[in-house]
Amino acid sequence: MILDRLDKISEIKHFVELRKRSVEEEMLAGVGLCEEVVGCVERSRQQLEQTLQEQQALAERHADDIVQELQNEIARLKTRSTDTIHLLHTDDNLRLLQADPAMCHLPETRDWSAMRVDTHVCVEEHVRNMEHTLRAQLQKIPEWKLKRIQQYEVEVTLDPMTAHPKLLVSADRKEVRCGDRVQKVSPSPQRFDCCACVLATQRFSSGRHYFQVRVGGKTGWGVGVASESLNRKGEVGVSPEEGLWSLLLRGGAEYWAADHVPRLLTVAGGGLQTLGVFLDYEAGRVSFYNADSAELLYTFSGATFTDRLHPFFSPYNNDGGGNAAPLVILPVTQTE
Repeated sequence: MILDRLDKISEIKHFVELRKRSVEEEMLAGVGLCEEVVGCVERSRQQLEQTLQEQQALAERHADDIVQELQNEIARLKTRSTDTIHLLHTDDNLRLLQADPAMCHLPETRDWSAMRVDTHVCVEEHVRNMEHTLRAQLQKIPEWKLKRIQQYEVEVTLDPMTAHPKLLVSADRKEVRCGDRVQKVSPSPQRFDCCACVLATQRFSSGRHYFQVRVGGKTGWGVGVASESLNRKGEVGVSPEEGLWSLLLRGGAEYWAADHVPRLLTVAGGGLQTLGVFLDYEAGRVSFYNADSAELLYTFSGATFTDRLHPFFSPYNNDGGGNAAPLVILPVTQTE
């Protein structure tokens, strides 16, 4: 009993250390992201300041031009005024006017009564551009998060010894489809005998793990992670209580998170082509992503994992050929 408790203490300390490292990694990554966003805001602020300064300089040049024109008119009017005074002191006014008819008219001037200097500062276009830039930056966050998660990519291969007799596993153990008939297979206590399911060879009892599956072209499937103790004889219960954390496609259009209470999901863009699965064992979370758009689809949280977990795949029945496309395990490099 003492040894058991000492082992448990060591296990707890190990998990605490793992969590500490995880928090430090996330903090560093979060700081990097914040610095990017702050940098974007600072660049936008500088651009706004430059725009305002340019607008002010333009307004000042315009005002200077107006002032210069007014001063020119004042000079012309003063000249005319001087000439007029001189004319009034001339003995032969008529002869002088005949010699210079322009003296009969005022110099040409503009009507300045409607002239105003615009004091309104127009930055709407720049603000719209700044909003667009910030929105584009924020839209990168899901992609950034997924790339962070994808660094935990693991090699995943299917275990034929667990495959239901109707399932066809490729030679490289990266693809599985459902055939038309039951095959002759060696008996195995690990094999699913009722549902068209197969597990991966890999099993996880700690850490973070990510894998991707091509699910496009199908009308039904199930993908996730399963407890090693998941029932393989008879019907498979699709819920965390049964030891399965999975996403399902039913009827070609309905995506479900098979949680304690099943959740119907909304998937943008006409359906999933590539599904990303991320397991954080210590945190008790399993998250699913649209690997093409980086959209987080659903997260199972609050689990306390004690069993080893395997990647889980079910291509469902082939529905007379209508659901014959395989589930394909893909490396991240093929979906970037």
